[in-house]
Amino acid sequence: MKKIKVGVIGIGSIAHMFHLGNYRDHPDVELTAVADIDFKRAQQAAADFGGANAYASAEEMFATERLDAVSICTFNESHVQLALTALSQGVDVLVEKPMALHAEEAQLLRSAAEASNNVVMVGMSH
Repeated sequence: MKKIKVGVIGIGSIAHMFHLGNYRDHPDVELTAVADIDFKRAQQAAADFGGANAYASAEEMFATERLDAVSICTFNESHVQLALTALSQGVDVLVEKPMALHAEEAQLLRSAAEASNNVVMVGMSH
C-alpha cells in the first residue's frame, strides 16, 4: 500500500502535541513536509520528526511537494485561506479548530470542500 504523503503547516504547540509525532509514527503515513513562517522552527521540526522537507511558507511547500493531505495548525485567521489553497491543489485537509472565524468563511470552505473530491475535517484535539 502506498504511504499517504502529509504536510504540516504551522509548527507551534498544537502541531507538536497532536500532529507531527503521530504522522511520523504511523506506518501508512510519510511526513513529507513542514512549513512555518519561522523557517528555523520548520527546519528544527523537520530534523526532529524524521527529515521532512522544511519550507518558510505553505505556498512554497505546495509549489514543490505533491502531497495527499495537510494539517493546518496556524493562527485561526489563516485557516480558511490555507484550506482553500490545499483544496485547489487536490489535497485533503485537517484544519485545527476553529475552521473559520465567521459563518460566511465557514460556508465558503464548506462549498469548496463539496465541490472538490477531497476530505476536509476539523481537528478537535481539546
